[in-house]
Amino acid sequence: MENLTFHIGQDGDFVNPEIIDKFFSDVGDKEKFRDIKGNAYGEFYNFVGFIIKGNDCLVTFPKKFMNREKRKDLLSHAEDRHRYIRLLFDSVKKGVKKESGKRESDQYVGLMDDFDSFYPLTQYFRVKSYYDEYGLFTDDTLVKFYGYSGKVAWSDTIRKSPIVVDDGNLLYMPMVIQKNVQEHVFLSKCMAYVIDTTLRKFELFIDGRPTGFDTSDLNFEANDFVLAKLYQIKSSFFKNIHVRLINDLIEFFECEHHEGGDLKLKIYNFNLLWEDMVNEFLNDRFVGVDENQNLVFGSNRVPKKFDKAQIYPDVIGRKGYRLEPDHYLEDAGRRYIFDAKYYMKDDELNYKQVAYYFLLKHHLMQPFDGFDPNATHIPTFNSLILPSTSRSNRTEPHFAINPDYNRDDPDFKIVTQYLNTIEVMENYLGV
Repeated sequence: MENLTFHIGQDGDFVNPEIIDKFFSDVGDKEKFRDIKGNAYGEFYNFVGFIIKGNDCLVTFPKKFMNREKRKDLLSHAEDRHRYIRLLFDSVKKGVKKESGKRESDQYVGLMDDFDSFYPLTQYFRVKSYYDEYGLFTDDTLVKFYGYSGKVAWSDTIRKSPIVVDDGNLLYMPMVIQKNVQEHVFLSKCMAYVIDTTLRKFELFIDGRPTGFDTSDLNFEANDFVLAKLYQIKSSFFKNIHVRLINDLIEFFECEHHEGGDLKLKIYNFNLLWEDMVNEFLNDRFVGVDENQNLVFGSNRVPKKFDKAQIYPDVIGRKGYRLEPDHYLEDAGRRYIFDAKYYMKDDELNYKQVAYYFLLKHHLMQPFDGFDPNATHIPTFNSLILPSTSRSNRTEPHFAINPDYNRDDPDFKIVTQYLNTIEVMENYLGV
């Protein structure tokens, strides 16, 4: 991909019509750029990610990633451009990998679906993880299957086969039959194809050495044949590690698309990743607040424990009525309620943050040393956290209560804290 011509965009920014014609040629993509009246193409990027068509590569960075002049400089500075492209890809990869074990929780499904919408990258990383630890499937495998003729694996038969009573006798039917076969050749070629093809397509984003295993005798575009063979082989394996590998191969070939040289990775749910990155930044860098309620950052020897809290204030017991502050912490007699916002309109009041304060005002999740049981509440600090191109991590007011409306909490306010997008992403990756 050394001869690629790069085009740089940023989520939320204006889209040059020439870019739309070059990269969004299909109707489905163009529809995403129409305005609410269906007129002409819209004007703004609405995703983060990459599109490669032929020798052209469009990179769309997150909102407030860098200003227009610095993005323009990336077109002529290959080293910086490559560094930021990898920063973006690796951040998305970590977010998806980190949350892949929480698939049953729908909070991050959007991010994972975006990541795998065009190419099964999650399955690739799982196959690659197996390869890094065990290598290709190169050992003769003892295959076991249900049947009625052949060498019986009695211990497996007793543990796994249904019991049938016949004339007072206990029979295990069908029995588990074992035989030595070399299914590893096909599995090895499937693994090699997954790894080598992905590294070739994503060489701009993923480092790695190809396996070099010859797969030329198999037509992997014939998905039906490959999948049928994998399903057949899967029925012969009992060990979880082997079944998981075969499942990952099956999912890869079920999801892989053969669409020439075009490559797309478009993230429409970057707000989910922003929330996760902000939480790690707070835990690593948040020190406290100053007298003006500005958030103070440094380097924590003992990480904080911000997390998404789940609190049920409904006395009726309807647990669906729960509060879920993005970043909640009780620490040394202070409460912090922060909300990560990937974007927000300037004239939009965050009513949810106001509600969090008043609904949780008298609530304490964990008593602390020196806690006064007669105290009505503990000091609480509320902040919205948004991305910024500035390195100053500035704070500005969002809302301050008018005492005419609330005389009990005349000092209540919410501030907007801006964090540098690149700094948050670098912290997320530990770079």
